[in-house]
Amino acid sequence: MADKQVQRVDEIPLVIHWLLKMRVAEIIDHVRPYPHRNRRGLSYGQLGVLFVAYILHLRTHRLSGMEEWLEDHRQVLVQATGWEIGPKEATDDRLGDLLTVLGQDCERSVVLQRELGQHLIHAYALPTEIARFDTTTFSVHHQPAEGTAAAELLTKEHSKDRRPDLEQFKQGLGTLDPAGVPLLTGTWPGKAADDPLYLPAWREMVQTIGHRHFLFVADCKAAALVTRATLGWAGGCYLLPMPMTGEVPGQLRA
Repeated sequence: MADKQVQRVDEIPLVIHWLLKMRVAEIIDHVRPYPHRNRRGLSYGQLGVLFVAYILHLRTHRLSGMEEWLEDHRQVLVQATGWEIGPKEATDDRLGDLLTVLGQDCERSVVLQRELGQHLIHAYALPTEIARFDTTTFSVHHQPAEGTAAAELLTKEHSKDRRPDLEQFKQGLGTLDPAGVPLLTGTWPGKAADDPLYLPAWREMVQTIGHRHFLFVADCKAAALVTRATLGWAGGCYLLPMPMTGEVPGQLRA
């Protein structure tokens, strides 16, 4: 009699089901084709699905733990996906290649986000009357080498976390209301100003949503006159709190 194995299922099949239904693997492989024939095993899209499932299941994004996780749940993953999953699919090198490929070309990354967002909107008939965009900073315990891309991204600036000793980068997120469905994200150096980020974000959301007749909601840093004027000239609608600086307080009192 063959030895029986017992593996915990948890939420893994459900996560895999929704990732496949969202066509994550298919869209990644469309935007980022397989690199060369010498590389065997899972495609970038398939490995990306497993990586997201790993992150959601263990609530961590540490690359070093995924190889063991995959081996512990390999039968569950095979049954949920129908893929052949080898024991070395999730090594540090392969995950590093995946993240490098997904992040190294900004134009393809934008196309990837756009196709994912467009599919979600059409497949689930999501409402597109209101969209939000906001930015924040993240502090990291990292000392990048001078002259590297990481050194350009990670800088010591004014810290909202009250940790001026740490390097930080800036992240933006655009979502659809009321469900908060992500449409786009972006990463910028920690020293980048917020003001110039809102118009490109609005334009990209127009591309993803398919029209400009939605209410664009953001914070007061998006309320610069040039931003509001450009949005109005382009036919956009916006809801932005006015910054209580300069002549604004007097104008509101009047």
